[in-house]
Amino acid sequence: VIDKYGADALRMYLINSPVVRAESLKFKEEGVKGVVKEVFLPWYNAFRFFLQNIERREATGGTKFVPNPEKAQATTNPT
Repeated sequence: VIDKYGADALRMYLINSPVVRAESLKFKEEGVKGVVKEVFLPWYNAFRFFLQNIERREATGGTKFVPNPEKAQATTNPT
């Protein structure tokens, strides 16, 4: 399972399982696959989208992207 889906996917599956509440668990590989599909792939896709937009901005704007933590913390955007 670790070789196929990765340790983080297995860890996330177990953290969200009944084992955490000291209940029994019927382990299902499909559950680990679901974590990859529902959690890690959306995170990865959002990250890739962010990187692609940085690359496009740098290519068209001619300046290097430099994150501004103060500006990010000062935003009123709830997301």
